[in-house]
Amino acid sequence: MTGFALALVLAAASIHASFNLLAKRAGAADSTAFVCLGNFVSMVAFAPFAIGSLVLLRPAITAVTFAFIALSGIIHICYCLSLQRAYRIGDLSLVYPIARGTGPLLATLGAVLVLGERPGLTALAGIALLVLGIFQISGLGRRGAAHGRGAWLAVASALVPAVFTATYTVWDKYCLGLLMVPPVFYLWFNQVVRGVILTPYALRHRVEVREVWRRYRREAIGVGVLSPLNYVLILFALTVTPVSYVAPAREISILIAAVLGKRLLAEGVGHHRLIGAAAMTIGLICLALG
Repeated sequence: MTGFALALVLAAASIHASFNLLAKRAGAADSTAFVCLGNFVSMVAFAPFAIGSLVLLRPAITAVTFAFIALSGIIHICYCLSLQRAYRIGDLSLVYPIARGTGPLLATLGAVLVLGERPGLTALAGIALLVLGIFQISGLGRRGAAHGRGAWLAVASALVPAVFTATYTVWDKYCLGLLMVPPVFYLWFNQVVRGVILTPYALRHRVEVREVWRRYRREAIGVGVLSPLNYVLILFALTVTPVSYVAPAREISILIAAVLGKRLLAEGVGHHRLIGAAAMTIGLICLALG
């Protein structure tokens, strides 16, 4: 992985942890209504950049382009809804590591099987350390760690967005290489597709949507701006780096989320998480060297 790609991924990781903190704060809200509001904010905020990229770069846009991005939008909606619902069940420090930790393993497997990527031994060692560190941070495997407060249900719910993360990561890498469109436009039209799908719900549940906007306006705006900003950085990284390197490196965001969970949500961070943090740091170095 090049230094430029690593810098993009690290910046995206910081942003990702931040908007997940906001999503967790809105965990008591109606999941679909909150996702609707965040997506509508994203559509408006990034429209000028998407249009500007089309005017400046003049990419070839065909029906195939719209169809492929539309499928990506559907996968992303499934991810957003499943993640928001997981946050209604479990803590940030439990749900986030599992949702993020399982995704790179599945994405790397998909990249090898579908895209024909072949990560080297150093990179594979880094991936293994990252995944082990993630599960160590989550506390799974420690006696009594997954008991009480429906933690096992939270773990199961966190695995669902992990599957969608792996799916959209591999699909988006494939689409960017095939379609040759600007990442900003790719992501924005992805959001438009989500908006079209979510609009009927928003119209039928106007009262719920207005109430969520009244109570969680700041969180919805934060997620609406930070979420696409995070992913557009990842899309740029995917244009120059294999999925099997980018997907695991994104997981450094779990370290940031652990700190945010401790400082802002008063969630406990014990020695097992420090060990996990060390494993993840070494894994990131291996991935960068690989």
